[in-house]
Amino acid sequence: MKKSTIILPFLGLILSTGLIGCIGGETFSESAGTQEASTNSDNSQEEESADTSSDQKGETQPQGGKESSETSSEQSPEGVRQELVMDEDQIFLPSSFPGHSTENVLVSVASNNDQTYSVQYQTSNGEPLVHVTGSRFASKQEAVEELESFQNGKKVGPFEQGGEDLGYGITGYGEGAAGSQYFSWEEGNWLLSLSSATEDEIDHPAVAREIVEYLESHTLPAPGELGVVDIHYDRGSEDVTVDIRWQDGRMVYELRTGHTPLEAMQMVTSMEK
Repeated sequence: MKKSTIILPFLGLILSTGLIGCIGGETFSESAGTQEASTNSDNSQEEESADTSSDQKGETQPQGGKESSETSSEQSPEGVRQELVMDEDQIFLPSSFPGHSTENVLVSVASNNDQTYSVQYQTSNGEPLVHVTGSRFASKQEAVEELESFQNGKKVGPFEQGGEDLGYGITGYGEGAAGSQYFSWEEGNWLLSLSSATEDEIDHPAVAREIVEYLESHTLPAPGELGVVDIHYDRGSEDVTVDIRWQDGRMVYELRTGHTPLEAMQMVTSMEK
């Protein structure tokens, strides 16, 4: 009877300890599950936040659309005028490209704001055709001075003797100096000038007559006070640069090309507002 009295309390102690362990195990499991659910919920919220942030960045639109057109992708000649920011009645652009249809000409805008535009034309094969710019100065006087500076040193003669008859009552004059030869003539407010190395023996009067003949049936843009055509042949080659500029009010326009002088005339006489 004494043994039974001792064993019963001992069994009660064991059962009590096991019951506490089970209850503690269930409590720990529930706590761990709650913590895991809380962690998953936090991660889910962070992912949703990241997705929302990413979507908001993707929806951000560029600002200053006109500024972004400083350099544009290539397009057709017909579409470039609408892209330019300058007042439309002050924009001069060519519409004819000798030997190339407009469908095969691509245009890129290098500069585009309310004070200047710069447009480059090339063939679909990447061959440069012509570069056209228009710049607005603070005053008409500044625009005129810009042209006078460009004209400086390009006029030859007139001389009492040695003039070349270019036809249609126009006379050109030539001279040579320091291994170079120069020739020029005037048509209205336009000065047209040629220069090359003496050793290359470029026939200036022949080039001038071809241009004069063409301009009898085609009209250069009307300058306000002054326009200049500068034709320069590179030494030792037939490569030529034709730089045509004229002033109209506060505006100065320029057409520059590496094509022949006659092709340059065809492009500049096609320029229109």
